Amino acid sequence: MTTPSWQVGIVGCGRIAGLKDRPRNTGPIATHAQAYHRHPDFRLAAVFSHPMEEAHRFGEIWGVPRVCPSLAAMLAAGNLDVVSICSPNEFHFSQAREILKSPGRVKALLIEKPVCLSAAELNRLMESSRQTGVAVAVNHTRRFDAAHRQAAHLLRSGKLGSFLKGRAVYYGGWHNNGVHLLDTIRMLLPEEPEVVAAATVGSGKPGDDDLEVELVVGRGPISVEAFDESYYQLFEIEFLCQKGRLRVLDFGSQIHVEQVEVNDLGERELKPQPHSPWQGLVSPFYAAVEALGAQLRGQSVFSELGVDLSAALGTMNLIWQASKMAAG
Repeated sequence: MTTPSWQVGIVGCGRIAGLKDRPRNTGPIATHAQAYHRHPDFRLAAVFSHPMEEAHRFGEIWGVPRVCPSLAAMLAAGNLDVVSICSPNEFHFSQAREILKSPGRVKALLIEKPVCLSAAELNRLMESSRQTGVAVAVNHTRRFDAAHRQAAHLLRSGKLGSFLKGRAVYYGGWHNNGVHLLDTIRMLLPEEPEVVAAATVGSGKPGDDDLEVELVVGRGPISVEAFDESYYQLFEIEFLCQKGRLRVLDFGSQIHVEQVEVNDLGERELKPQPHSPWQGLVSPFYAAVEALGAQLRGQSVFSELGVDLSAALGTMNLIWQASKMAAG
């Protein structure tokens, strides 16, 4: 049996880290721990979280050999190659900076979204990453997904013609889930969105309002709507183009592509294209870990995928701009 190449630490032991998950060798991969567990080149080596009871429970579930009382203690051994930051949003910046400054140099970070809470924090983090040479990726999940990248290529190729207008729906707070929606829009379309209007419509999560936002991409408007998840959760995108339509449904697990065809009466109809719908979000967490491995082997995949800090800054600037606009 070969020894895994890279040692992993996880900071924050909540749901997305894998607290409610269990080690399996088959089935979906929807947590950081599961993705590292499945990948032959990575081994979970250390974990830190508050409260400590949560960290110990996580360590027992995933067989993590070191459950640490602090981030400093986790870093002190100096043998970690990768750290996933899955802690609450307000700790992302301070913990990432502490890791980047640690003398036992970690080689790469994977940070949950939103990466930071302010432009000043993100700019400081970018500078620290440049100074230390530590690669940092933000877990904007859909950028790791092959079907979403295929959809972006289709739209950017012009096969559906110029973008005309769009509509998008999200739930669960502008900063927590709106960031996924906005980053996906930025990924898919060839031009950068601009925020033209924003209004607060409710509380998506404690401390994170739902916003409804009007964007414009080129000359085409996009209406971004928030939906109250007490009814149910919605995450959808629809883009109307000159020669067809693209719809991202069921959180991105289905991507429908339709193109204009002229029927026997000379009418222009939308018809599904071959292999549509595409299946999206097929183990994007595993794809993220694959990207970590490629980055550690010297490939610049973070920038190629648009998951590096520079790309995150583009998304977060729009998030903060809309929040400021909504606040008046």
